[in-house]
Amino acid sequence: MDDPRRVAVIGSGPAGAAAAQTLADAGFSVTVFERDMAIGGRTQTYRADGYQLDTGAAFITNFYPRVWGLATTLGYESEICQLNRVTGLSHDGRMATLDIGSPWSFFSFPFVKLVDKLKMLLWTLGLFFKRKTLDIGQPSTLVAYDSETVSDFVKRTLNERILDFLVRPGIEPFWYFSCDDVSAGLAAGLTAHAPGARFYYFKDGIDRVSHHLLAKTTVKTGTTVKSVMSRVGGVRLSIEGEGTTFEQDFAAVIIATTANVAVELIGDAWTDLGVDASCHAFIETQRYVANIHVAFIIERLAERPQISSLFPVGPGRHSLAALSFHGVKDKNAVSMSHELISVYLSDEESWRLMTLDDETTSRRCYELAQTVYPNLPDAYSVFKITRRPYAIPIHEVGRYRKAALVNQGQKTTSSSVLFCGDYLATATVDGAIHSGQLAAETLIQRVL
Repeated sequence: MDDPRRVAVIGSGPAGAAAAQTLADAGFSVTVFERDMAIGGRTQTYRADGYQLDTGAAFITNFYPRVWGLATTLGYESEICQLNRVTGLSHDGRMATLDIGSPWSFFSFPFVKLVDKLKMLLWTLGLFFKRKTLDIGQPSTLVAYDSETVSDFVKRTLNERILDFLVRPGIEPFWYFSCDDVSAGLAAGLTAHAPGARFYYFKDGIDRVSHHLLAKTTVKTGTTVKSVMSRVGGVRLSIEGEGTTFEQDFAAVIIATTANVAVELIGDAWTDLGVDASCHAFIETQRYVANIHVAFIIERLAERPQISSLFPVGPGRHSLAALSFHGVKDKNAVSMSHELISVYLSDEESWRLMTLDDETTSRRCYELAQTVYPNLPDAYSVFKITRRPYAIPIHEVGRYRKAALVNQGQKTTSSSVLFCGDYLATATVDGAIHSGQLAAETLIQRVL
């Protein structure tokens, strides 16, 4: 008889790592399969030539309760440093700064009239008083706002200028999708925690979260699971690794990949594996935004901008999502003559450039950066280009409600296959961790 505690996890990002850690702590025998040579998934950190670069998510906030809870449990609090979150907003050739935690900065912001600032303040306070019931990592708490888009919500309750100059800059530069396309649940959850929000980074790279979570787990990197098949008493995985293809049996598997990869892994075996029809439909219909992130090495700026990032703002969609200055968190900043900057493209621009060569892509990215920050030097070298066609799940209207139902349904399923990932929460490190923990707890309760 198979050991019911022998479980596979596919994917080593925060969701898979959290699932593996939760299972291992409960005495399960866990094997994690990761197709890349490095762990972390879309939170991988790239290190070369004395620099380090978070290729995807690059910060956490003080309202990520699971990340902070694990920091205490696993002992990585000392690796977390507070980040300067004074941002620059560029509009019509002008740049203004905004410190999300400073009332003075907010009321000095030039692109919005005083009456609109007062409207935004009252709106924010209304959501702030509901903050204990709004958790962006838990979709069931966001369902009440899941009937319209962010844009429609803000235009209905505030106005379009507030949307363009205050709400969009808090969402679109970080998630790359448009407020026209995503559920108001995201805006409600974020705004509720905005007063007093603080931001942090990992001094040794954000992939340290996954490393800490997987410290006591067997991880097979450079190993690709090709398919998941049903068998009596569990599942069978078809695996490619170390130059060979083989099969391996487990009592259960947690698929902690993007939704599109989950679809490829299951193929036509959804019914055979006992996956609920609503779960199947949810995963197959999940859409993603693309992102291209290019990091450049430039001569250290003589006059360092007192901002961490710079975003274009105003009506319409922008090709550039964000320009980030890594000098604010570079531990070698004093001794090095050069520094890193990052250019993040919007979804539409990323798709336009996705298949173009690296030289064309990097040149376009740097040109966009210079349009919002002309003081950048003309000379640069490319440090790293990251192309992700499936960068971030789009939390469309109704998806939070459906995600909550899928999460609830997985608790009662008898299937040997469970799913987790940021698409079943909100696209944050904390949401991914919560999803992984939920999947693991379901298996634990089933066995115990």
